[in-house]
Amino acid sequence: MRGLRSLGRIAAGAVIGAVYVPALSLLIARRAAADTRVMGVEASHVTRAIVERFPDHVASATRLVASMALIEGVLVGVVAALVLELRDAARLRHLGPRALTPLLWLVPIAHLAHLTWAMAWRPAMFSEAFYEAGGARRLLEVVVTDQLGPGGVVVAWALLAALLVLGAGERSRASWARLRGRAKAHAPAALALALALLAAWAVPSAAPRARVSDDGRANVLVLAADSLRSDRVTPRTMPALSRFAGEAVSFERAYVSLPRTFPSWVTWLTGRWPHEHGVRHMFPSARARSRDLRALPARLAASGYFTAVASDYAGDIFPRVSLGFARVDTPTFHFGELIRHRAIEAQPPVLPLFTSRIGRWLAPTTRGLARMPDSTDVAARTLAAIDAADRKPFFVVAFFGDAHFPYAVGHADRGGFVDASYRGRFKYEKQNRLGRDAPPDAADVAQIRGLYDGATRAVDRGLSRVLEGLRARGLDRSTVVVVTADHGEALFEQGRGQGHGDHLFGEDVLRVPLFVRDGRAPRAAKVDAVVRDVDLAPTLAELVGLDAPGAFSGESFGAALRGGAVTGRDAFAETGLWFTEELDGVPRELRLPYPDVSRMLEVERERGDDVVLSERWVATTTMAKHRALTTATHRLVLAPTRAGLRAMLFDLSHDAACEHDLAPQAPTLVDELRARLLTWVLADRELSLTSGHLLHRGRAVEASSAVSLPSP
Repeated sequence: MRGLRSLGRIAAGAVIGAVYVPALSLLIARRAAADTRVMGVEASHVTRAIVERFPDHVASATRLVASMALIEGVLVGVVAALVLELRDAARLRHLGPRALTPLLWLVPIAHLAHLTWAMAWRPAMFSEAFYEAGGARRLLEVVVTDQLGPGGVVVAWALLAALLVLGAGERSRASWARLRGRAKAHAPAALALALALLAAWAVPSAAPRARVSDDGRANVLVLAADSLRSDRVTPRTMPALSRFAGEAVSFERAYVSLPRTFPSWVTWLTGRWPHEHGVRHMFPSARARSRDLRALPARLAASGYFTAVASDYAGDIFPRVSLGFARVDTPTFHFGELIRHRAIEAQPPVLPLFTSRIGRWLAPTTRGLARMPDSTDVAARTLAAIDAADRKPFFVVAFFGDAHFPYAVGHADRGGFVDASYRGRFKYEKQNRLGRDAPPDAADVAQIRGLYDGATRAVDRGLSRVLEGLRARGLDRSTVVVVTADHGEALFEQGRGQGHGDHLFGEDVLRVPLFVRDGRAPRAAKVDAVVRDVDLAPTLAELVGLDAPGAFSGESFGAALRGGAVTGRDAFAETGLWFTEELDGVPRELRLPYPDVSRMLEVERERGDDVVLSERWVATTTMAKHRALTTATHRLVLAPTRAGLRAMLFDLSHDAACEHDLAPQAPTLVDELRARLLTWVLADRELSLTSGHLLHRGRAVEASSAVSLPSP
């Protein structure tokens, strides 16, 4: 009879929880202001028409949150009931009619315990609802994250539960004696279960078997981090990568040609310039993405390679373009996902479940949350992709998003990088809010850099796991491993703001780490010659013996891996879309103006609700791009202005930050570099140079069912 009553109490706890958490979620939903974020950039006016124009996605997001709130409620309700069961067992109470009353207050306490534990691990996920709200909610998050941490939270709630179960004073001793007596009665069964669990844990799992591909061809593993600066590859921030760099060929002057994720990856993997492959910003149309890119993964797949890519939210570009990956284990990006992500982030009562492994399994969309990157999860899925290759040679890409803003570093990686006493607006993350943030002060900048450093440590943990897994599988000696980044990151140097893709000054954004280790003939060296992103695909093709004459615009630097010299080459670059109308480091006189990015986007309803740049803005944004040429010693930047192209020259040997324009003092060198740069620029058939101005030849606007996003 008591067993049935216990089951009844557990069921009652589940019911109470299933009512409490969804009710709390509904209350918060009514108060929350709708919002969306695109790659960490807030655009609040975008959502004013969401309910009217996208009711299907709103309904989907609502169902997701409601179902997860129900599951969260059931879980905390069951935990609350079990605590009461333990208390009554200790006090030898009989279950009477009032036995269910304590659940009404214990269920909310159990939910708060789960919430604070999740908050301690993932503070950025809760910062909007707690820290940014101020008052008692801010105090709660600060105490949980800075004073307690995950371990402290567990101890605090465990002590409270013990007090509830055992009571105090004489009653506590009596309760403990009763529990001990009951434990003795069940000791044999408990001991047997414990030994079984210990044996299951202690017996080592079978080590991955060493293997090589059937045909003996080299594997290729590309490990990349979003927004990783070269100067962060140090023992302090990235000890594992620093060790790897000491065993590899390090290319000290590797440059990307468009420092935004989507175009940069397409450039890396096709070996062709952005104006050749057509992906020139983060929001390319379906037409631009549907070109036959003939990327390296596709060429390798055709020759028998297994190809795969794994990533977190930073890799949501991969499902949107055909690069030849047979296995794409990444989130995706479309307007429906943005709505779901915002719905999740606006629901702190359900975040404890969403931030857990169970939540990732129940709701895979959480892998696309910028505030919740997980390098260890990416590492595990990367190794799973390697295992899936079986006896085929593989080309596998792992892309880690931790170092991309908002630098939402978790508890495990905050220590030693951020100041616990900081109480400014960037305590847990650095969101970009389309120019609405006031400039950061010195303490803000230090905090943001600390968050970034902690994020690079998170990347390092993921890289380390993949490299260790490769070695455990006996594949390190048959694999070419490349470690790099899609671009770097500006962190308020020289007053030029934070982020990437807006300008081409300095080395922090365009220059990226690039380490290559050919496990068949490992060699450690440093190469100071300029190499480019377009050079990687032809290099890897050469290393694996893929014959693809004329396929790439870049040149192989494979000779450097064998101790040979790399010939000098020019590195070209262009900016991406400007997200705001006012930019740090790009004053009005150095830009052709256009609206902020949220006013230029539209949703292609008949093509998966993809968010794309409206055709009517393609010509303007292409003409307005800054272009740059980097040589062994100098950089020339061409900025289109209303008065024509303005040339700026910088001596990188003495002015790596590009603070001093030498163009007036070196007209001959400017003319020489300008001619070389314009040759590259005008290889874009859509551009022409007329009377000192870059002009777009124009394009027809196709009929479309796209829905323009509303202006404020």
